[in-house]
Amino acid sequence: MLELNEVPVASQAPSVPQSAQRGSRMQPASPSDWPGLEGFDDPKVLQARVDRVPVWFHEFELPGGVWTRGYYKPAPKLHRFCLPERLDGQRVLDVGAWDGFFTFECEKRGAASVTSMDVWDPAINATSEGYAVAHRALNSRAVPIRGSVHDLDPAVHGQFDLVLYLGVLYHLTNPFESLQKLRAVTKKTLIVETASDMQLTSGPALAFYPGSELNGDGSNWFAPNASALVGMCKAAGFRNAKVVWSMGPLTRATRAAIRFVRDRENPLRGIARGRLVVHATV
Repeated sequence: MLELNEVPVASQAPSVPQSAQRGSRMQPASPSDWPGLEGFDDPKVLQARVDRVPVWFHEFELPGGVWTRGYYKPAPKLHRFCLPERLDGQRVLDVGAWDGFFTFECEKRGAASVTSMDVWDPAINATSEGYAVAHRALNSRAVPIRGSVHDLDPAVHGQFDLVLYLGVLYHLTNPFESLQKLRAVTKKTLIVETASDMQLTSGPALAFYPGSELNGDGSNWFAPNASALVGMCKAAGFRNAKVVWSMGPLTRATRAAIRFVRDRENPLRGIARGRLVVHATV
């Protein structure tokens, strides 16, 4: 879900002042244990608590007209993910939840239960504090668990009707294994959103970034083209997989031109990069 002026989701560290990093270096074991989660019926109290969170990723509205102060504005992009309008009776897992926008959106759509999973790693400034504040303000019933996608185990976590895997795949050194882990806990549908590359290559291909070649970020490792991601989902055990949204060529060309002017990046390399969303079904 990275745009030119945005930072990635929880697996990646945003570029923030050292003072903010120091302020968020420690966190409690559970998001529910953060201090100062009371009195949110008063918008002024809630706004003051929101302002105390050193770094937000998602920008979204809380009760009383209070807005979080994130880098990424997910609401205008919701159409990309093709989420069902209603999720009544469904069990949902949100992997890489960070501040929880998609977790809370699934609750709004009637999900019977939502589990939020994230590493919430203070070392990369991605603590659970923002999630905790939003969770309490929204009186959410979502259950947060701290861990990696590689920790998923159906014997421990069960299976989910809908699994969200948004903006995480390209941060992993073993993206295919992560899809195998997700297949084991997916009962019906997995939605994958990821950075994409190699889009000028007709066959399945992944770009590998040994350094910070993708957006100047050393936590980005692989980015597939559409054919590769669909193939990886099927190889991981999903019966069907299809692209439901991809960044268009005009947008990719515009981004490539900006990167050429800004970073002197090869325009052909830039045009090959974008974002895509795949739905994989069991």
